[in-house]
Amino acid sequence: MIPTDTDAALAAVRDCFDRFYPLLTGKSMPDPTPTIQFDWEESFRYQWMTDDVAIAMMNAEEEERQRKSQEALNSLKHKTV
Repeated sequence: MIPTDTDAALAAVRDCFDRFYPLLTGKSMPDPTPTIQFDWEESFRYQWMTDDVAIAMMNAEEEERQRKSQEALNSLKHKTV
């Protein structure tokens, strides 16, 4: 698919709406440009997780790093050359 195909397809859909929307609703079609249906900025206004959850996640990740480091050290200590 190339951009001109997309443009042609969208133009065909717009033509279809322009023709049949008034017949079905009795209203004229305003502007077929899509609009945002929700407040997309809301997710940036509020904190996603509480401090206790963030701290618990950080501690779990640190414990996992420590465990992997200890396993690597133990495997080096028990390795025979």
